[in-house]
Formats: sequence, C-alpha cells, structure tokens
Amino acid sequence: DPASRYRDALIITLLISCPTMRLANLTMIEIGVHLLELSEGYRLVFTAQETKTNNPFSIPVPASLWPHIDHYISEVRPQLLPDSDTNRLWITKYGKPMKDKTIYDRITKTTKRVFGVAINPHLFRDCAVTSVAIEDPKHIGIAAPILGHTDPRTTEEHYIQANALVAGRRLRNSVDTLKKQYRPRPKSHLRKKQED
Repeated sequence: DPASRYRDALIITLLISCPTMRLANLTMIEIGVHLLELSEGYRLVFTAQETKTNNPFSIPVPASLWPHIDHYISEVRPQLLPDSDTNRLWITKYGKPMKDKTIYDRITKTTKRVFGVAINPHLFRDCAVTSVAIEDPKHIGIAAPILGHTDPRTTEEHYIQANALVAGRRLRNSVDTLKKQYRPRPKSHLRKKQED
C-alpha cells in the first residue's frame, strides 16, 4: 500500500543520510524523544544507554528530508496508526510499532525491488565509509565519527576494503586495455595476406 511504501522509502533515505544509526537505534526512534524538531530543523538524539558503543550521539537530519518527515508524521503515519497511541516513528500497516526484524525485512525487500540487490541496514554503514575511502581518501579520518567508532582502527577495515575495490577496478581496466591491444586479427585478414 502507498503508506507503507512511503514509510519504507523514508526509512532507507534516513539510514543513507544518517549512517551513524544502527538498526536498533533506527527501530527505537520516538517522536519527541529521539527525533526532535528544533528551531534549526530535525535532529536525532540517543543517550549512551541506547547505543552499542555506550556513547551518546546527536546528529542533524539533512534539510532535504524535513518536508518528507513532516509529510510522514502529519499525513502518512496517521493512516498506519488509526487507533493505538504510541510515539514510535515507524508503524506497521497493522498499526503497531515496527520491530527491528520487520524493519530489516522491509529494507532488504525494498532495496532488492528498487536497486536489484538486497542491501541490509548494516551495509549502509559500510557503503558510507567505503565511499569516503574511495572518493576522498585524504579525509578518511571522518569515517570513524560517521560510524560512531571511538577507535579509528575499527574503521580501517573499510579503508582496506575500499583500496581492494579500487585495485580491482584498475586491474580490470588494465586487462580490458590489453585485450583490445592484443586482440587476434580476424582470419579473413590472414587469408588476404597469404593470397598477396
């Protein structure tokens, strides 16, 4: 149904925009508790007890998402939540707060349908850091804060993975170039040469 599809798209967009969030944080978001509407826009706030690393974090929601969050809260969410009363942001089509497994399934099914590949919530974090490592390796230091890691060494595996991806692309390009340069000549060309 359209309300569920809108919700799923917003979940994925929020996860892309705020990759610091893990699935547990994404699932627990409550309006007015974790999702705050401030004078400077929406902000996500989690206490130390609510995070895997036991470190609190607060991240701004990009301005491009504000109208979509407004629309979801004022128009879409009430369609999903006709009778019960909860502050939880994500609601099932049955009017209940979504559980982490449900959100996981909706994300993987939606990404499979839209992109042709199922992307699980944790891979969004990998993608964010790998993108930094490939596109802007001089600033790889920002990767640890993006993922909420206190120890940058935890993030190094993403940098190594990105280097492997870049090396793989270069190798494929080199092989393709060599194939084009040393492609065997067609047999008809050889026959013509023998006739001369």
